[in-house]
Amino acid sequence: MNVKFSTYESITSMNRPSLYADPLAWAVVDFSASLLNKVPEESLENVGIIVVSDYCSLATMRALSATSKDGKISPLKFAGANPGVVTGLTAIQYKLRGPSVTLTMNPANASKAVTSVARYWFKHSGVHSVLVITHKKSTDLTDSDKLGGTLISDEQALDAGVISTVCQSGGDAQ
Repeated sequence: MNVKFSTYESITSMNRPSLYADPLAWAVVDFSASLLNKVPEESLENVGIIVVSDYCSLATMRALSATSKDGKISPLKFAGANPGVVTGLTAIQYKLRGPSVTLTMNPANASKAVTSVARYWFKHSGVHSVLVITHKKSTDLTDSDKLGGTLISDEQALDAGVISTVCQSGGDAQ
Protein backbone atom coordinates (compact mmCIF):
# COMPACT_ATOMS: atom_id res chain seq x y z
CA MET A 1 0.00 0.00 0.00
CA ASN A 2 1.41 3.35 -1.05
CA VAL A 3 1.04 6.05 1.62
CA LYS A 4 2.53 9.46 0.86
CA PHE A 5 3.00 12.64 2.86
CA SER A 6 4.01 16.13 1.85
CA THR A 7 4.43 19.51 3.52
CA TYR A 8 3.44 22.67 1.69
CA GLU A 9 5.22 25.74 3.05
CA SER A 10 3.13 28.01 0.87
CA ILE A 11 0.15 27.09 -1.22
CA THR A 12 -0.39 28.84 -4.50
CA SER A 13 -3.69 29.06 -6.33
CA MET A 14 -4.17 28.51 -10.03
CA ASN A 15 -7.41 30.45 -10.19
CA ARG A 16 -8.54 31.97 -13.46
CA PRO A 17 -11.38 34.33 -14.35
CA SER A 18 -13.98 31.57 -14.64
CA LEU A 19 -12.77 29.32 -11.81
CA TYR A 20 -12.02 30.13 -8.19
CA ALA A 21 -11.10 27.57 -5.57
CA ASP A 22 -9.64 27.83 -2.10
CA PRO A 23 -5.83 27.53 -2.05
CA LEU A 24 -6.06 24.26 -0.11
CA ALA A 25 -8.10 22.76 -2.98
CA TRP A 26 -5.20 23.50 -5.35
CA ALA A 27 -2.74 21.83 -2.96
CA VAL A 28 -4.96 18.73 -2.87
CA VAL A 29 -4.98 18.70 -6.70
CA ASP A 30 -1.19 18.93 -6.75
CA PHE A 31 -0.72 16.26 -4.07
CA SER A 32 -3.23 13.89 -5.72
CA ALA A 33 -1.12 13.74 -8.87
CA SER A 34 1.48 11.65 -7.03
CA LEU A 35 -1.17 9.11 -6.04
CA LEU A 36 -3.07 8.98 -9.33
CA ASN A 37 -0.09 8.84 -11.69
CA LYS A 38 -0.30 5.05 -12.15
CA VAL A 39 -4.06 4.90 -12.71
CA PRO A 40 -4.88 4.53 -16.42
CA GLU A 41 -6.86 7.51 -17.70
CA GLU A 42 -9.78 5.32 -18.76
CA SER A 43 -10.06 4.01 -15.16
CA LEU A 44 -10.30 7.42 -13.47
CA GLU A 45 -14.07 7.49 -13.87
CA ASN A 46 -14.32 4.68 -11.28
CA VAL A 47 -12.23 6.39 -8.58
CA GLY A 48 -13.90 7.86 -5.51
CA ILE A 49 -12.30 10.57 -3.38
CA ILE A 50 -12.45 11.39 0.32
CA VAL A 51 -10.70 14.47 1.75
CA VAL A 52 -10.51 15.01 5.51
CA SER A 53 -9.64 18.44 6.91
CA ASP A 54 -10.90 20.54 9.76
CA TYR A 55 -9.75 23.68 7.90
CA CYS A 56 -11.05 22.99 4.39
CA SER A 57 -11.85 26.33 2.76
CA LEU A 58 -11.43 28.45 5.90
CA ALA A 59 -8.99 30.85 4.20
CA THR A 60 -11.56 31.73 1.53
CA MET A 61 -14.36 31.96 4.09
CA ARG A 62 -12.34 34.48 6.09
CA ALA A 63 -11.51 36.52 2.98
CA LEU A 64 -15.15 36.46 1.94
CA SER A 65 -16.22 37.61 5.39
CA ALA A 66 -13.83 40.56 5.22
CA THR A 67 -15.13 41.67 1.81
CA SER A 68 -18.78 41.22 2.77
CA LYS A 69 -18.49 44.18 5.14
CA ASP A 70 -18.55 46.36 2.02
CA GLY A 71 -21.82 44.74 1.01
CA LYS A 72 -20.33 42.93 -1.95
CA ILE A 73 -19.59 39.26 -2.37
CA SER A 74 -18.00 37.68 -5.43
CA PRO A 75 -20.18 34.80 -6.70
CA LEU A 76 -17.04 32.88 -7.74
CA LYS A 77 -15.44 33.28 -4.33
CA PHE A 78 -18.72 32.39 -2.66
CA ALA A 79 -18.75 29.08 -4.55
CA GLY A 80 -15.03 28.63 -3.86
CA ALA A 81 -15.65 28.95 -0.11
CA ASN A 82 -17.73 25.76 -0.03
CA PRO A 83 -15.75 23.06 1.85
CA GLY A 84 -16.71 20.60 -0.90
CA VAL A 85 -14.42 22.44 -3.33
CA VAL A 86 -11.44 20.85 -1.58
CA THR A 87 -12.59 17.47 -2.93
CA GLY A 88 -14.49 18.63 -6.00
CA LEU A 89 -11.61 20.45 -7.66
CA THR A 90 -9.52 17.27 -7.71
CA ALA A 91 -12.47 15.37 -9.17
CA ILE A 92 -12.84 18.01 -11.88
CA GLN A 93 -9.13 18.28 -12.71
CA TYR A 94 -8.55 14.50 -12.97
CA LYS A 95 -12.01 13.59 -14.32
CA LEU A 96 -12.81 11.37 -11.34
CA ARG A 97 -16.42 10.31 -11.70
CA GLY A 98 -16.77 8.15 -8.62
CA PRO A 99 -18.43 9.41 -5.45
CA SER A 100 -16.75 12.21 -3.49
CA VAL A 101 -17.03 13.61 0.01
CA THR A 102 -15.26 16.18 2.16
CA LEU A 103 -15.23 15.35 5.86
CA THR A 104 -14.80 18.56 7.82
CA MET A 105 -13.17 17.05 10.88
CA ASN A 106 -9.79 16.43 12.42
CA PRO A 107 -8.10 13.59 10.48
CA ALA A 108 -6.98 12.01 13.77
CA ASN A 109 -10.65 11.26 14.54
CA ALA A 110 -11.70 10.22 11.05
CA SER A 111 -10.37 6.71 10.39
CA LYS A 112 -13.63 4.88 11.26
CA ALA A 113 -15.74 7.27 9.18
CA VAL A 114 -13.36 7.08 6.20
CA THR A 115 -13.20 3.28 6.39
CA SER A 116 -17.01 3.02 6.55
CA VAL A 117 -17.54 5.35 3.59
CA ALA A 118 -14.89 3.60 1.47
CA ARG A 119 -16.25 0.15 2.33
CA TYR A 120 -19.76 1.25 1.32
CA TRP A 121 -18.47 2.68 -1.96
CA PHE A 122 -16.64 -0.55 -2.84
CA LYS A 123 -19.79 -2.58 -2.18
CA HIS A 124 -22.45 -0.30 -3.66
CA SER A 125 -20.95 2.36 -5.94
CA GLY A 126 -18.88 0.38 -8.40
CA VAL A 127 -15.59 2.10 -7.57
CA HIS A 128 -12.38 0.19 -8.11
CA SER A 129 -10.27 2.67 -6.10
CA VAL A 130 -10.74 5.32 -3.42
CA LEU A 131 -8.36 8.24 -3.08
CA VAL A 132 -8.01 9.32 0.57
CA ILE A 133 -6.35 12.65 1.39
CA THR A 134 -5.88 14.16 4.85
CA HIS A 135 -4.90 17.74 5.68
CA LYS A 136 -3.53 19.24 8.86
CA LYS A 137 -2.28 22.71 9.64
CA SER A 138 1.15 22.65 11.25
CA THR A 139 1.17 23.45 14.94
CA ASP A 140 4.70 24.78 14.80
CA LEU A 141 5.69 28.30 13.82
CA THR A 142 5.98 27.51 10.11
CA ASP A 143 2.22 27.62 9.50
CA SER A 144 2.70 24.97 6.85
CA ASP A 145 0.04 22.63 5.51
CA LYS A 146 0.61 18.88 5.78
CA LEU A 147 -1.08 16.48 3.41
CA GLY A 148 -1.16 12.72 3.62
CA GLY A 149 -2.87 10.24 1.39
CA THR A 150 -3.22 6.90 -0.28
CA LEU A 151 -5.07 5.24 -3.13
CA ILE A 152 -6.98 2.20 -1.86
CA SER A 153 -7.42 -0.27 -4.69
CA ASP A 154 -9.74 -2.82 -3.11
CA GLU A 155 -11.92 -3.46 -0.10
CA GLN A 156 -9.44 -5.91 1.47
CA ALA A 157 -6.89 -3.08 1.76
CA LEU A 158 -9.24 -1.36 4.21
CA ASP A 159 -8.46 -4.07 6.75
CA ALA A 160 -4.71 -3.47 6.48
CA GLY A 161 -4.86 -0.36 8.67
CA VAL A 162 -3.72 2.00 5.92
CA ILE A 163 -6.62 4.39 6.57
CA SER A 164 -5.67 4.57 10.21
CA THR A 165 -2.06 5.31 9.24
CA VAL A 166 -3.06 8.15 6.93
CA CYS A 167 -5.60 9.62 9.36
CA GLN A 168 -3.52 9.34 12.51
CA SER A 169 -0.39 10.86 11.03
CA GLY A 170 -2.38 13.25 8.85
CA GLY A 171 0.76 14.44 7.17
CA ASP A 172 2.95 14.43 10.28
CA ALA A 173 5.06 11.48 9.10
CA GLN A 174 7.72 12.35 6.58
